[in-house]
Amino acid sequence: MTRRIAFAGLLFLSAGTAGAADCNPGDAAAREVVLGEYRVAFVTQPARIAIGNHFDVVARVCRNGEPFTGTVDIDADMPAHGHGMNYEPDVVVEAPGKVRASGLMFHMPGERRFEFTLDSEAGREVLEVLDNVR
Repeated sequence: MTRRIAFAGLLFLSAGTAGAADCNPGDAAAREVVLGEYRVAFVTQPARIAIGNHFDVVARVCRNGEPFTGTVDIDADMPAHGHGMNYEPDVVVEAPGKVRASGLMFHMPGERRFEFTLDSEAGREVLEVLDNVR
């Protein structure tokens, strides 16, 4: 079973958010998406995404407050344009619950969507965040 959740904006991680230290991205500007027992807190590097330039997404993924041990895929697209990116990101696990997607790029301004697909023995969860690129 796959559940999806989409946010029409960005949620920011507050310093008071409960959870294991391994689930904290260590950046006050981190964005957070929560769906039931799953939590993804992520930052982009660089923080300000420039049109036509590659960027990374670094995410801390947790389930029930512990680092997520399943498979994580990170992708992005521009739904208003009806297509994904021209580049497929390289997704690597840097530590338990910490994942980096490198090589993402937006080619034009407009609404963008970050998508985190979490696969585990419990099933598949897809968490999405919508934002705008100017």
